[in-house]
Amino acid sequence: MNIIRNLPTPIAGLALGSAALGNLLQPYSSSIQLLFNLLSLIIIVLLTIKFVLGFDKLKKEMEKSSCSDSTGNIPYDNYATCFIFQKNISGY
Repeated sequence: MNIIRNLPTPIAGLALGSAALGNLLQPYSSSIQLLFNLLSLIIIVLLTIKFVLGFDKLKKEMEKSSCSDSTGNIPYDNYATCFIFQKNISGY
């Protein structure tokens, strides 16, 4: 619980970069793509838990420019990760 509480909000950019890197490395190794996508998924789940449990802290963080800028990455993280996992599950 302490890890979730201390997780910085700008780590959403790392999740997006990890999903994009996994997508770029797909032609070379599907296991490396899966590794980066799982890392991205773990970060997204931890951030979602942080936002649900600590909504008051999130409102305070939104006053800082670095945190409010990086929260825009979260919908793109969800889109990229879901698209990649959907592609792997359905086989297309």
